[in-house]
Amino acid sequence: MGMFIGQNAALVQTITQGVKAATGLPLIVKLTPNVTDIGTIAAAAAAGGADAIAAINTVASIPAVDIDAEVPLPNVHGKSTPGGLSGAAIRPIALRCLADIGKATQLPLSGIGGIADWHSAVEFLLLGATTVQLGTAVMFQGFKLIDPLCKGLSNYMTQKGYDRIEDFCGHAFAHLEAHSDLRTGETLCVRIAASVCTGCGRCVTACESGGFAALRLVKKKAVADPQRCDGCGLCALACPEKAIRYA
Repeated sequence: MGMFIGQNAALVQTITQGVKAATGLPLIVKLTPNVTDIGTIAAAAAAGGADAIAAINTVASIPAVDIDAEVPLPNVHGKSTPGGLSGAAIRPIALRCLADIGKATQLPLSGIGGIADWHSAVEFLLLGATTVQLGTAVMFQGFKLIDPLCKGLSNYMTQKGYDRIEDFCGHAFAHLEAHSDLRTGETLCVRIAASVCTGCGRCVTACESGGFAALRLVKKKAVADPQRCDGCGLCALACPEKAIRYA
């Protein structure tokens, strides 16, 4: 029911107004990502008097299909129905939704969706969240994950010279632009750290199959041809050793 209400801006505003009138407590509206424009829904919640926004809820999905029974999962007496996907798989969607909400409203944001460690928590904070929430990660790892998350966040802040979360909250959000406004007049070329490269060849395969065949292995090290490289970034994604950057 919540997902269907959350797809209608008018209903979101009306229900938010009703709840706000019925309580003196702070009201945080949690939004579904299963909409065309989550910013419009966030603005409706703000217009209804919400004190903050939490995003996102689960993403509608069919997680898998049992190819032996030939029934989508979960199999409930031979029938199934789409459900909500959570965890690491939805983190990129959650980050994009958080940015869209940040453009639509000035309300405080609580980031949700695939946060499992300090690094992913920082990603949400950098995109404008002032708090983060964990669910799926706790289900699998238990509450023991909280201590290393807090320690990692503290170490990150010390390394960067930050005293409070507010010191870096939204820094990445400030760098978001429309695609048409990005500077595209120059091409970055791949740079491979030979001392880090293990010669696994994954970058070469990726470039041959989905790029511009700009990489090859020479003496068990990846070497780039700057005349062919288009700077697409596929090889860097494929590299397990993080040996590739662009300049």
